[in-house]
Order: sequence, then C-alpha cells, then structure tokens
Amino acid sequence: MTEEEIKILLERYAKDRCTPDEKKWVEAWLRHVEEQSDWSWSNREHLAEVKQRIAGKIEQSVSLRLRRRVPAYYRFAAIAACFLAVVTGIVFWQKAEQPQLQADHIIALPEQVDGARLTMSDGTEIDLGSLKGGGVSQTEAGIIKKGMDNSISYAYRSETEDRASEEQWNTLRIPPGASYHLLLPDGSKVWLNACSELSFPSAFGRASRKVILRGEAYFEVKQQAQQPFFVEANGTMIAVMGTAFNVSAYPDEKEVLTTLTDGAVAVSLAKQRVVLEPGEQARADRGGSHLSKSKVDSEIFVAWKNDYFVFDDLDIKSIMYQIARWYNTEVVFQGTIPTKKFGGTFSRTKPIEELLSHLERLGGLRFKLENGSYFKKGRRIVVMP
Repeated sequence: MTEEEIKILLERYAKDRCTPDEKKWVEAWLRHVEEQSDWSWSNREHLAEVKQRIAGKIEQSVSLRLRRRVPAYYRFAAIAACFLAVVTGIVFWQKAEQPQLQADHIIALPEQVDGARLTMSDGTEIDLGSLKGGGVSQTEAGIIKKGMDNSISYAYRSETEDRASEEQWNTLRIPPGASYHLLLPDGSKVWLNACSELSFPSAFGRASRKVILRGEAYFEVKQQAQQPFFVEANGTMIAVMGTAFNVSAYPDEKEVLTTLTDGAVAVSLAKQRVVLEPGEQARADRGGSHLSKSKVDSEIFVAWKNDYFVFDDLDIKSIMYQIARWYNTEVVFQGTIPTKKFGGTFSRTKPIEELLSHLERLGGLRFKLENGSYFKKGRRIVVMP
C-alpha cells in the first residue's frame, strides 16, 4: 500500500468512515508501527495540539508539520503515535462540570479469595490459580482443563448428563484484577471480567441451556435451534439466538447493561421485552420497573475483554468503580468532589499510578494511595478535590 493510500485510510479512520475491514487493517498497521518505532513526542503541548487536529485531516494537520524533520517512515510513525495516544489513553479529555458528588463516599469491594475458584456441584473446590497451564482436574461433577492462555474448559462426564434435571450447578468466581475465558461443553465461550461469577449446570438439559451471571461477561454462544440459551442476570433474562454480546450486571450498579455485537438477543425484565440488533444496548434497572434500548458503540463495552479501560463521558465515581474492581482497591472520596466527565482509553496492564496520574493532570482531582482496611494485601485510593 502506498503512502498516499495510508494517508487516506488514516483520514477515513479519524472520521469514523472506514469499513470494518479497513478499520481492522488500520488498527493492525498502527500497532505494528508503534511496536517498530521509537518515535516520541517532544513535548505535551505539541501532542495536545496534534490530538486536536487529528479529528480533522491527519495529512494536513500532522504530516506537513513533520515533513521537513523526519523521513517518510518516521513521519507516519509520528502520525501513528499520535493516533495511538488518542486511542490508548496517553491523552484523556474532560467534559463540562456536573453536579457535586457527596463527600466521604466509599467504594469498597466485598472481600475476595486470592485467586479464581471453581466450585463444582459435588462440593469440590478447584483453585484455578494453582492449576498449571495444560493441567487437568477431574471430579465426579466434571473435568476441568486449564489452557496455556489462562482459559478454562469444562466437560461433564457422560453419566452426568443423565442427572441434568437435578439442577446441579457449578460456580466460577473471578477475583479482582483477573479475567478468565471459559469454554462450555456445548462449545459456547464466556469471558468473565474481574469480580464476576458464573453459575452453570453440571450438564445442560436437553430442552434448553441456562447460566446465571453476577458481574460482567462477554458471551459467544453456539447456536443450537433445538436447545435455546438463556442468561439470567440480576432479574434480567436474556434469550440468545446464537450470537455475541456483553452483559454487565454487577450488584453495586443500578442497571444491567446488555450490549449486542453480533446476531440477536431478546432481553426481558418483568413483563417488558426488547429485541436487540448489533450495535444496540438494553438497559434494565435493578428495580424491575424500566427496560429500554438504544444505539451504542459496542466496542466501548467490550474493550475490557482486550485488557483496556474505555471511559466514555463518565464521572469519576463510575470510573473508580471500574478501577476498584480491577486493581483490587478500596476508594474513598474526601471533600466535595466535582463529577466532571472524562473520556479516554487506558491499558489495564499498566500500573494504577500511571492511570491516576493521567486523571490528576486534568485538574480538579488529587489521588493518594495508602494501605487499605478492607484487604490484607489491598490498597486504598483517596480521591480529593
């Protein structure tokens, strides 16, 4: 591909006009350029200026500035680095100030075990952290195998299927700071986010397949017309037609969010029901009184699966809920904290100090890390004006 074609694609990407295939190509190319290049911004003012301009024409706003100073390859590396700065959270932005958050509010996670655990229907408890990649654990309730990529596959014993009507359930619990990929016996895949748990039967019944979720998970369900798949999540029932979708149903959140990326699902709450198409999201309030759907950017809600935080016009309280779950921290708000709106993307593999530093530089907030009272090995984040 020529430089001119790359310029055109980058401009289309910046204006969100790429086809899905073009978008995949651009993102793969940007990752490659960043990995191969040691280019960096000379100062943050320059970076902020380019960030502002990149929303318009990349060629006009960036490459003309750099053309005299660097060869073509590094000129495009600079463009890529700028783009990645916006996309991967080197730069955050901030919206208008909103009403004030109550002082001395505490976000505290329930006490968790140290590692992910699978409790089998026969009472056997398996510490997945101690199970090595490629390892196998066998119980009367089923066979567990851990992959080298931190994935878990579950298979029931042949005699277990005959007892499916007894409603014997296994429960997979994921602690803070971890995520797991589970392969169910029917071929369906489930990615579980931190502080989540999934209950599933020792063997699916012949009439239907059902799992129960607390927390957040991304599903890729194997279609079986004669055996529909259901997800129960905090009073919401999701009927799946062989598809891919994300469900966020944490007990400390006010809503259950179901976001569809592919296929179709029907979401029910009490006597209400909505059917989602790709790119739509259902919002069900925990009180059971309201169910609605809307168009969303589904990639924002599944970014965690690829180890990214994506904050899209969120106040600091909503952001700190996500940070607390992943970094296993207690969060305390002291004083009058303005709930400004933030946006940006940040890798979950980076230290928490770096994320807090980015948020702090936006102004109006200060963070202090200290020993926590809720966790023997945890920490506390104090948020101050």
